[in-house]
Amino acid sequence: MIGQQVFMSGVIGLFGVNLVIAVMLLFQRVGDAALTWALRAGIALAVTGMAVAFSIAGSGPSEPRMVEDAYGNPVLLAGQHGVGVPDGGGMPITNWSVVGGDLRVPHFIGLHAIQVFFLAVLVLAALAGRIAWLRREQVRAQLTGVVILGYTAVFVITAWQALRGQSLVHPDAATGTAFVVTVVGTVLLAALVVGAARRGERASVAERDRPTAPR
Repeated sequence: MIGQQVFMSGVIGLFGVNLVIAVMLLFQRVGDAALTWALRAGIALAVTGMAVAFSIAGSGPSEPRMVEDAYGNPVLLAGQHGVGVPDGGGMPITNWSVVGGDLRVPHFIGLHAIQVFFLAVLVLAALAGRIAWLRREQVRAQLTGVVILGYTAVFVITAWQALRGQSLVHPDAATGTAFVVTVVGTVLLAALVVGAARRGERASVAERDRPTAPR
């Protein structure tokens, strides 16, 4: 019981600290534009993912219930992560529900957004050494923005899906359509950015190679 109270207090503290950091980062630039936006969006989604945890604590039965942990020890719990179904019936590894909504899905996606965004920035920076049009900071920032938009859409869709009591692995037509639109929209945005960057690079090379008129 004491451990649970300490954990709950720690979660609130972490949420508050991350919220303060997120607000501070809105007014600061860290590295280039791509890294700055990755950090801002990653912290913002992490805070939002933490906020989902409050929904977990506030959902389910109004009275605390006694359950067993992995070692068979009794633990008093309040709330539940399942929506529309009791906790349980989980997938391998993640243990996310396969029979109903599970708030741990958007919680996980939000918390790990910053790692995904940082990875995108690192990959783009590494490719910039071999691809000329990626050496422009604006292009890398735009592609990072596309990743941020697509990932945020996935977070929103999974939260919406969970709140409707729907398992991640059993989407209905509306959820499936939302995922397809997100994938297609993200790919199209990325293609537009890449196409514009390539045209700009070709124009820059042509301008640089154009012979100068004799004076």
